[in-house]
Amino acid sequence: SVSTVGVIPGIERMTSEFPNVNLAFSLHTPFHDQRSALMPANKTYPLPEVLKVLDKHVEHTRRKIFLSYLILEGENDSEEHAKGILDLVAQRPAAVRHLFHVNLLRFNPALGLPFSRASENRFQRFLHGLTTGGVSVSTRQSFGVDI
Repeated sequence: SVSTVGVIPGIERMTSEFPNVNLAFSLHTPFHDQRSALMPANKTYPLPEVLKVLDKHVEHTRRKIFLSYLILEGENDSEEHAKGILDLVAQRPAAVRHLFHVNLLRFNPALGLPFSRASENRFQRFLHGLTTGGVSVSTRQSFGVDI
């Protein structure tokens, strides 16, 4: 698997040269402006453009795309964010929509970072909002929170 923040030329290269390698896209918010604030690469490779390239990747490879989503308390864990993800997946081409899979991640707090780990209740509520909306979702086991 290769993970990307959305570097379009890299995704295009993966599609043509390495179609049998799994691709994970670091989404972390379905909203363009918020994504630009959280992930500066979004200013160079805007979310709508990345999604078009991901659509082409899935159509060409027929391989699942993993949408990595790190849940941050009070930042990207609202019902509005869950609905935004549902809308984003619903907008994918019908023939490949089922190949977009959300991988929810828990945040491990670190000194100096302005984010906090979402409570288990908030995490589960967010997960429930996605699963009842019909999106394929998994949660990654969290290690290292005690370090």
